[in-house]
Amino acid sequence: MSAPSSRTSAKSEADRNAPPDVEPSELSNSGDSGVEEHPTGFGLATITFALCLAVFCVALDNTIIATALPRITDHFKKLEDVGWYGSAYLFTTCAFQLLFGKLFGYYSRKWTFLIALLIFEVGSVICGAARTSAMFIAGRAIAGLGGAGVLSGALIIIAFSVPLEKRSNFTALIGGMFGIASVSGPLMGGAFTDHVSWRWCFYINLPVGAVTAVVLLVWLHDRRTKRGPGGPFLEQLRTLDPLGNALFLGSIICLLLALQWGGTTYEWSNGRIVALFVMFGILLAAFIALEVHVEPRRATVPPHIARQRSIAFGSLFALCIGAAFFLFVYYLPYYFQAIKGASALRSGIDVLPLILMQVLGTIIAGALTQKLGYYMPFVLLSVVFMSVGAGLLTLLETDSPTGVCVGYQLVFGFGAGLGFQQVSLAAQAVLPQSEVPTGTAIAMFVQLLGGAVFVSVGENVFTNKLVEGIAAARIPGLDPQTVVAMGATDLRRLVSPEHVGAVMAAYMDALVRVYRVGLITACLSGLGAVGMEWVDVRGKSLDAVGGTPFSCIGIMSTFSQLFPPAPAFTESALPDLSGRVYLITGSTSGVGLELAKMLFSRNATVYVAGRAEASTSKAISLIRNSNPSSTGHLRPFVIDLSQLSSVRAAAEAFAAAEPRLDVLFLNAGVMTPPAGSKTADGYDLEIGTNCLGPFLLARLLQPTLEATAARADGSSVRIVWVSSMVNVGTPEGGVKFDTEGNPVQLKAMDNYMQSKAGDLFLSHVFSQRLASRGVMSVSLNPGLMKTELQRHSPPPQRVIMGLIFKGPKYGAYTELYAGFAPDVQTGAFYIPWGRSGCIPDHLKKSMEASPGKKSVAERFYNWCEMQTRSYLPAA
Repeated sequence: MSAPSSRTSAKSEADRNAPPDVEPSELSNSGDSGVEEHPTGFGLATITFALCLAVFCVALDNTIIATALPRITDHFKKLEDVGWYGSAYLFTTCAFQLLFGKLFGYYSRKWTFLIALLIFEVGSVICGAARTSAMFIAGRAIAGLGGAGVLSGALIIIAFSVPLEKRSNFTALIGGMFGIASVSGPLMGGAFTDHVSWRWCFYINLPVGAVTAVVLLVWLHDRRTKRGPGGPFLEQLRTLDPLGNALFLGSIICLLLALQWGGTTYEWSNGRIVALFVMFGILLAAFIALEVHVEPRRATVPPHIARQRSIAFGSLFALCIGAAFFLFVYYLPYYFQAIKGASALRSGIDVLPLILMQVLGTIIAGALTQKLGYYMPFVLLSVVFMSVGAGLLTLLETDSPTGVCVGYQLVFGFGAGLGFQQVSLAAQAVLPQSEVPTGTAIAMFVQLLGGAVFVSVGENVFTNKLVEGIAAARIPGLDPQTVVAMGATDLRRLVSPEHVGAVMAAYMDALVRVYRVGLITACLSGLGAVGMEWVDVRGKSLDAVGGTPFSCIGIMSTFSQLFPPAPAFTESALPDLSGRVYLITGSTSGVGLELAKMLFSRNATVYVAGRAEASTSKAISLIRNSNPSSTGHLRPFVIDLSQLSSVRAAAEAFAAAEPRLDVLFLNAGVMTPPAGSKTADGYDLEIGTNCLGPFLLARLLQPTLEATAARADGSSVRIVWVSSMVNVGTPEGGVKFDTEGNPVQLKAMDNYMQSKAGDLFLSHVFSQRLASRGVMSVSLNPGLMKTELQRHSPPPQRVIMGLIFKGPKYGAYTELYAGFAPDVQTGAFYIPWGRSGCIPDHLKKSMEASPGKKSVAERFYNWCEMQTRSYLPAA
């Protein structure tokens, strides 16, 4: 197969476009090109990381307050307001999600998200600085309003930032933050409350939000500032369904007020309570009537979607599961702190069994749903486990052993997890693709609504039963209303020691009544479950918000590569390398130069490769001056990887002069050169320099490597391919081919990441072909480093990169590990700063052959061989 026809014979063009001897690292020019549709590489990783941080904070506010609530009630002396502390946030979070969904569709995604984030941060400040209970509740409501925009906006921004074929992985990654926040929330809330102040449960959102805002301002490019309805302002306003939103909000506010005041502030028969219930019914009926008759595109909840069987019954299921879950999450810490006398931090640890099993159940259900093809078994199992677990939790007593409580939580949490994401999966299975976002939004909406309403119901039940129990105990000098006005952990200080038991019994009875509400809602979820449809989801792309085990691994792998631990394998671990020979491409600067210094310090013979004699001579002087006592040798190796004839000439000169080569480090590369840049041989500059040139060099030096391996002990002879963070930004399948079998030239960073996937594939095929000859082949992501590659980035990005990135020496540690660590396996992929890494599933599939069909990796290897065959020795 011939090279592409668009050749240029002028070597000077390649010289101008290819920076000399630079090494690949995790840098991105995603913002400076203007030609790419999606951010990729470091830009995409940074945006995703920022969105994950924002979602983490919003999700954290669901549970971080749980272990702080008893102390908050102590501070404000308003135990009767505890329901509002949870409901205000949950209610506004769910109530405004659908509205924000429309705003993101009509206006700038970037600025809509940043405004929502600002609202969330303002609410957090108000909560942290609150001087009264009412001020705290207002802050919670404002934070929830902003949180609604952050949650929906994160998923929408990802949908527009990632190609369709990879969207589910990133959606799962964003959604996986819910699980992490759920586990972290009670512990963080307890730690802040015990060791700093409960106010830091909310102040912690400020620095995290600031990081998110700065990253999105710099890296997220949303050039289309308006895409929506157009026309006059009033016409735009009508498309947002303001009347429908107002009716719905009004109806739920009336319901929450009635549930909050009924039986405590006012009797249930009081005219105010009756009027609130009546207004709730009227406003809800008006909302339903409006949604039925309004134009479908303007409806907040399109009736035809709401009437779909699985959506309708699934909404009932989601409402009940949300109600039961949040009731126990919010009221179990009261048991541990008020009854058991635990600290806030200890109560956070005590509720971990429920949270962890909920996360585990979600992961298991998501994975098995895609494997078995049906979500309904897990919906039904969720009802069973959740109902049994809730029933067991109602059996708790003041002296119940810790192990018993843990066991009960495990059962309930696992059941809640099994069903937590199933309605979202059902929406994706039963609705047309265009309506899936609305269906999944409805599922999330009703689940949070269940929590908002029933946390208030629980507070009403708790307060009424506590007052009733204290009154029945007839404790001298103790007014039941005084108990309500006090905080949860102050109860023991209200009465003399001989009456503490009676107060605790009344408190325990009140909590059990709340847990029974959770039991009822868990059982009622079965009514929704039995009405949902059995639909085969095999072959459908499911974006589970909670993620799968693989998405969770992906989360940890991505962030572990962005923020790795300190290197454990450094130059101090190297033996004396006297007599051993190493060749490092791109070793006149950056990572390659640092690696050469390390090897020379251990008395090795190092071939310093560069594109010009001047640069190699300068580098050799720097290396020698850094280690003047070394007995090693430094040899110049002039090579231009963008020119195949230069590669052959350099390899032949090496083979003639050197009978030994212990490790070949293929470190050099180029990233995002000007559009249309070509090699001297007419190939795309990135594919040519990053893949073709290194391939030819490895093939030409293969006989020397094999001869060295025949004389060496163990597995010390290796080829090290410097790739990139391939789990972020690589095209689906790794390398795209056109109809003639040539790699397609992609846009900007997409093309660079394609070339890095190509390096991964070449390493894989070399490992298979050379394993029996004693030569290992491995690939790696060197890490985030300050190098010359970022010189073309916009100034704001360079500033942030300079603050985050490590020096090139750290990238050298990654290569050092791959080249020398004794536990390295051939064909493996390694990550900063010297650890085993995971290869994404879509790239693994491209490395596996199917019957009668070669793998993508093998095709790319063969393509490279075809393009370089005239430079290879005759077989």
